Amino acid sequence: MPLTDRPFGPYTPAANSATQSALNVSAVPQSGPSGPLPVTQSITSSSEALIETAYNSSVALTCQVEPDTNIEQSVFDFWTSGIVKTTSTTNLTLKVYEGAAISSGNLLGSSGTVAQNGTTGSPVTAAFYSHVQAIFDSVSGVLAGTIEFYINKTNVAKVTFSNFVGGFNNTGNPSATPPTAAVLPEFCMSVTSSGATTGAPTTVNVQKFSCG
Repeated sequence: MPLTDRPFGPYTPAANSATQSALNVSAVPQSGPSGPLPVTQSITSSSEALIETAYNSSVALTCQVEPDTNIEQSVFDFWTSGIVKTTSTTNLTLKVYEGAAISSGNLLGSSGTVAQNGTTGSPVTAAFYSHVQAIFDSVSGVLAGTIEFYINKTNVAKVTFSNFVGGFNNTGNPSATPPTAAVLPEFCMSVTSSGATTGAPTTVNVQKFSCG
């Protein structure tokens, strides 16, 4: 199994009124992918866009380290990869955050701008990946590490995190008063495409999104 196939990945969102079957009615297979990956998202403006789950556009695509593992105080990886298709003169920016939302204080790293210029008649499709190497402990509670990006044949060199998010604890204590729960690192990603419009969208396909 490749090292990039890590044990913790995104989960399918809970059923909602748009996806669940009524009682006593035969279920009909849903169209689209059978799980949370791959995710294909159309970017139609130059604003920073959070990558979202396949079935619920209000929920960020995230993955989280699971509790009670031996991963604490050991280096682990967070990988994303896929392809981006551009149909305009555009600069792409990928960002990785700790958590499930765009938050400047939780930004782990940014690729900066990388040109990928296409047109509606001649779109350009190129691969991307991001790689986080991280470590945390329950004593300091801090998530530390490095991040690097690769976009459209351009390597963005590995650097240390932009922010060192804290408050992590590998195990909770249900006997405490009040009881405490484990708080583990969680990751999400955003894309900014400077030239994206409704008539000339940028399409992002996320194939891998895992940590461990």
